Amino acid sequence: MSNSKSENQSSPTLLGWIIRIASFAILAGLTVYLLFRAISIADPITLGVEAKSSEARTQNGQTLLPVEITNEGNSTIRDMELTLIAGEAERPVTIKMLGEAESITYTIDVASASTAISYQIESYESQ
Repeated sequence: MSNSKSENQSSPTLLGWIIRIASFAILAGLTVYLLFRAISIADPITLGVEAKSSEARTQNGQTLLPVEITNEGNSTIRDMELTLIAGEAERPVTIKMLGEAESITYTIDVASASTAISYQIESYESQ
């Protein structure tokens, strides 16, 4: 009876090779994906801001204008602070979360319902 190492070890089976190759492919794919995500530049957010002039109303001598803000980008926006600019007036707005293609409506007081609305983003987090 001989107890040499070569007699006790058998070569890997076909199933063993398949498992090894699949494990390597999964690890390599995950590594490539994580590296790509780490070095890729996040897309800047894109907002659509539309004044709903037809829905404006006057209350207590002030013109209240609904403004619809839509996330037109490809990611969710969190903790966004922006300034709505209506003529000479600037109105700060904070949005906790706005998902992809979601809209939210704010009502702001303006000098007239035909006032053009623009915006300036102060800060945000993107997911």
